[in-house]
Amino acid sequence: MPLPIGLIWHYGARVPAAHDLAVLPSDVAEAATIADNGEVLWQVADAGRAVEALTGAGFMVLGLDVRDHDEGGRFVETAWSVFEPTGSDDVEKSRRAALAALERLDVAADEVLITWRHSTR
Repeated sequence: MPLPIGLIWHYGARVPAAHDLAVLPSDVAEAATIADNGEVLWQVADAGRAVEALTGAGFMVLGLDVRDHDEGGRFVETAWSVFEPTGSDDVEKSRRAALAALERLDVAADEVLITWRHSTR
């Protein structure tokens, strides 16, 4: 199955989301949804695997937003977690923070928008 096409911010420029998703395990990449605006989302059930895959590939997870859709396709988005890099072991710290945020998820949600960047930036 081809990777979804979208744009994300990467090194200060917009590039196809498939660029970063291509380094993830295929099942994780194929589970991603890329919104028209380039945001990348996973179903709640897949978000933990996405966090593990992103950080395993060297990306730092900067934040999670959760979305709850209604029958008409409208959604409410809630900013759920933010990670502030310190410059020391940020990929692992971001992994732990994102997974802890998913563990404490106590609002209605069907998708998780994950924001990330490469750890060398």
